[in-house]
Amino acid sequence: MAYLLIILLILAHVAAYFLWQRFTRHEVAVNAEMITANGSADDLRAGFHQRRTWVRFWPWLGLSVAGALPLWGHWPAAGLGFVSLGILLTGFFARYFTPWLNVAMKLDYKPEFYASPDSASWPDAAIWKELRAGQPMWGDGALQAEANATLKSLLTRTWLAARILYAAGMLAALLLLSLHY
Repeated sequence: MAYLLIILLILAHVAAYFLWQRFTRHEVAVNAEMITANGSADDLRAGFHQRRTWVRFWPWLGLSVAGALPLWGHWPAAGLGFVSLGILLTGFFARYFTPWLNVAMKLDYKPEFYASPDSASWPDAAIWKELRAGQPMWGDGALQAEANATLKSLLTRTWLAARILYAAGMLAALLLLSLHY
């Protein structure tokens, strides 16, 4: 019985991951269309993301719950499975959404990793605040290049941390499940 639950759990998590990947690509397409249609009036400001937050939250919650369903009744293991998958999905979205959006908008001045100096959202605003305080004498081009590299590094480390936390959470969930049987 435990082996069947483990196989179902792995299949549910793989399916949830691929569905989330498809959803992220859909969100990129919708957002690129909305931003280019409205121009800079809606360009990656906090209001834009706040309107889209609930559209992103419900699929995240649904997939995280669905991924934990094979462990229904084994509450500590199911909880760890839910949290682990939620962290993995969040890390994936954080890593790939902004670069994919920059590519989808097809703007010459925006490379894949572009930290906007005018953005009110994290991490762009935090990166620019730190860079402007640390290197006030640098020119705009050098600061932009440094900001883009910092954004790439930050998003890559976020995705790595999410995968490590996912693996640790799933190992703990499987250990709890094995102790039950």
